[in-house]
Amino acid sequence: MSDCAKCGKSVNVPDGYEFDEADLCWPCMAEDLKDMENMSRNLSDILDKVANALHGGRKENGLWSFHDLPELAEKAMKRIKELEE
Repeated sequence: MSDCAKCGKSVNVPDGYEFDEADLCWPCMAEDLKDMENMSRNLSDILDKVANALHGGRKENGLWSFHDLPELAEKAMKRIKELEE
């Protein structure tokens, strides 16, 4: 028996498996994975909005390529500084 790193509940560990101090029980692991899924979805939505803003709107048929976003963002920041002056 070992303890879950998150909730402290005792976990039955199969013979031959070494339970690490950072290991979680199934319910805690499922909760963490759900949190990661939500975070990933939120970051994806943000990236999509940034791409649409930098490319000038949503692409009609398909998705933007994200490889040029840093360059487009740099150009946009330079333009903003120019407009502020």
